[in-house]
Amino acid sequence: MQSRIRVAVVEPAVSRRALLVDRIARSDECEVSGSYSDFGQAITEASSARPPEVLLVNVDSLEAQDPRSWALLRSLVRHDLRIVALTRGDNLRCLELLLAMGVSSLHPPGAPPERLLAAVLNSWKDEVDFDPALAAQIRLVLMGPPQENEFRVGGLVLDLQASTGARWGRALRLTPLEFRVLEHLARNKDRAIGIGELLADVWQAPHGRGGTADQVRGCIKRLRRKIESDPSHPRYLVSFRGKGYQLRDPYTAAPRS
Repeated sequence: MQSRIRVAVVEPAVSRRALLVDRIARSDECEVSGSYSDFGQAITEASSARPPEVLLVNVDSLEAQDPRSWALLRSLVRHDLRIVALTRGDNLRCLELLLAMGVSSLHPPGAPPERLLAAVLNSWKDEVDFDPALAAQIRLVLMGPPQENEFRVGGLVLDLQASTGARWGRALRLTPLEFRVLEHLARNKDRAIGIGELLADVWQAPHGRGGTADQVRGCIKRLRRKIESDPSHPRYLVSFRGKGYQLRDPYTAAPRS
């Protein structure tokens, strides 16, 4: 029998925390590994023999907005801890911290318990699950209104005029070749782009006439290090066997619930 997903809940509001704990406990897929009123309690318990696998946390408290608290939590729990965060989305510092960490799921604090249970399960399957209105609010807060000379894919912005890129407002150090690869993928983001097409259109050195597949793979690997929160589990720059690579917006993909 497959073990149930261990979920820890951090919610300062007592009645709200009780609702979330009750719904998770009644799930066939999950069990409650801890229920806490503040983030510090969750960190204290993180070094237990059976630490949580998914953390459902209201991050609108001061403790949960401190990068040192998250660094300590990460040092106590294995690196693949999934995070389902609840926030109003009006704290710039908190949003930057969550997105830099690669938070799996982001929802408003008053989201229905059923919806948050679905977010926990999606997070466990490594699916990005953002509330659409909150995702749009975050884009506006961190990236400002879109400009005519830009491509936007999720939290990525490519400035075609300056040939520069940013992720959630933070500049990316891209080589000219890396920028051209991202630009080509962004212009064709509705389909997977094969290695041959990238060699012909970006390298302008088709395979067999100076261009190699290893050059493309090496560039993709470097790009993932720069644009992904976890390059080993890419969310933006995904690959399809036999087809190539596709640049996708992980925050607009419809999660399975």
